[in-house]
Amino acid sequence: MRTIAAIRTHVWTDQEDRLTGQLAPIFGDDLRVVFHNRRPGLVPPLPVVDLTDGFLQTHGLRYLSDYGWRCGDYFLYALRLAEPDADFYWLIEPDVQFTGDTEDFFHRRAQCDDD
Repeated sequence: MRTIAAIRTHVWTDQEDRLTGQLAPIFGDDLRVVFHNRRPGLVPPLPVVDLTDGFLQTHGLRYLSDYGWRCGDYFLYALRLAEPDADFYWLIEPDVQFTGDTEDFFHRRAQCDDD
């Protein structure tokens, strides 16, 4: 089974770098960033799934001026469309701080059958 993890963001700061450092050893090539309206020329160190105003229009999603903050499900829709062969998806915001053993946390979650 394949699990994809993605950082949900609209900027790239030290928080995204920190979270990438925590998640990359666990997810490796299955770590992404779902970026809301990424500014031109910004190239994060992860593969990017772009969530844009055009994406909403193309997929018939309601536009709200603050959808990037309000509509976390839109990020998941974009990730699922970009990575349809994954079985499980983690969407993690950059203000999340893992203070324990991050690898153990995800290993334990993988053993759980709950959705």
